Amino acid sequence: MKYLLITLSLFLFSAIGFSQNASKIPEPRVFTKAKLNEIKSINELVTDDMKNKNIVSIDMVVKSEDKVLNATGEVAELTEEMRNLLKKADVGSKIYFDLKWLDDKSKPKGYKVAAFAIKVG
Repeated sequence: MKYLLITLSLFLFSAIGFSQNASKIPEPRVFTKAKLNEIKSINELVTDDMKNKNIVSIDMVVKSEDKVLNATGEVAELTEEMRNLLKKADVGSKIYFDLKWLDDKSKPKGYKVAAFAIKVG
């Protein structure tokens, strides 16, 4: 009986401790090739809660013709290289972004980071 209680306790605690909430990982937003050809700012790609941040860096990774390509920028407006990579992205692939911005509202003021992906439809 003692071993049964120990086994059940361990099982219960391990199930609680290792449960994952998959709903916290959002599905990538889908953008058509035509829409990606028109994008000029990161604000057109992010969700509303991420718009109009004081961006200090953007890192972008794209898969094109079985090659992994990357580009970087320092403001919300996408560089010409980034816009060209958006145009080259393979249909069905994901494009990954890492953003860094200065958060004036937090105390102490500091940098925040976020990562997200979009899918080429």
